[in-house]
Amino acid sequence: MSTKKNILIFVDWFLPGKNAGGPIRSVANIIRRFESEFNFKVVTSAFDFGATEPYEGVVCDQWTKHEGIEVWYSTNQPDIGLIQSFITAELDVIYMNSLFSKAFTQLPLKAIKKENFQGKVILAPRGMLGAGALAIKATKKKAFLKAARIFKWYDQVIWHASTDQEQLEIHQHFGAKARVEVAENLASLPEMLSNLKPNKTAGAATFVFVSRISIKKNLLFWINLLSQVDAKEVTLKVIGPVEDESYWNDCEAKFKEFGSNFRLQYLGSLEHEEVLKELNSSHYFVLPTLHENYGHVIVEALAMGCPVLVSDQTPWRELKELGIGSDISLSNSDLWISETQRLIDQENEDFHRDSESSASYAKEKLDDQTIINKNRSLFGE
Repeated sequence: MSTKKNILIFVDWFLPGKNAGGPIRSVANIIRRFESEFNFKVVTSAFDFGATEPYEGVVCDQWTKHEGIEVWYSTNQPDIGLIQSFITAELDVIYMNSLFSKAFTQLPLKAIKKENFQGKVILAPRGMLGAGALAIKATKKKAFLKAARIFKWYDQVIWHASTDQEQLEIHQHFGAKARVEVAENLASLPEMLSNLKPNKTAGAATFVFVSRISIKKNLLFWINLLSQVDAKEVTLKVIGPVEDESYWNDCEAKFKEFGSNFRLQYLGSLEHEEVLKELNSSHYFVLPTLHENYGHVIVEALAMGCPVLVSDQTPWRELKELGIGSDISLSNSDLWISETQRLIDQENEDFHRDSESSASYAKEKLDDQTIINKNRSLFGE
């Protein structure tokens, strides 16, 4: 019987965090899927994204267990000596989950060199090389990538690309010789909390947005377009932390210009199960994002029976043909308006048909053995 491989994961935010979104779910899903096959340890921050206090009830600055997973929650930025102490002779794989993180990518890479680590070193850029992501703080990121190429910071890593597009982005920035393995992110889909979605009246709809409130997630783009649709009643539920207060103020101010038949509900940051309940009680999910490397919340929305209205800057494409939503270019405002209007006007029978198709499609993604095997191969070979 072969011995399980030991995998050390560095990630800026992890469970029980909820504000950082996708990276938390990506890493947690890998561990849950393969915890019977590999031994995992996680090194992460003791703070959720945007938080000023450590997680409540979590033991910090030593190895502890969270939901059966061995985790080191660091209250300060780890120093290189501490990171070197984690790199033992028994370690087989080191897996990092950020391109720009000083504490959880740059320092581990330095420690790897100092320790002359001979195992597998994997880096998942988590969408940070996408054009939409690089457009934010572009000058700083451009300088960083130039330095990374000059000083060959990433020459020893195996890149984990979540999509073929991300593979192209890696080669674009780090050359054709960069070693890349493509493995789509693993979905973790809930059972439907209820098979009873809310009924749908033509002319009325409940939309839900779940993400950080920031320029990148682009919520204001869609809110601006609502002034050009006709509706008896539209409710927009917004779930997620306010990353950019000024941006959120603009969203609220714009919504106040609409009539009383348009309602905005800000629900804040919710626990995962509460998010699923809100998805389940809504008709449609909307995310006009500038870029998503994967979009765990998109597949979760589908799983909860919400057809989705998203930009074409995610891997979720050809949704209209599948009858589970629409993916639309951000340069085509007219199509965004017409699709929003179509959803508002949709009759109950047609909505429930698309809702059932959405849940069925998400279930297929969970059971896709090709995706599972590619992820296993990433760590296992």
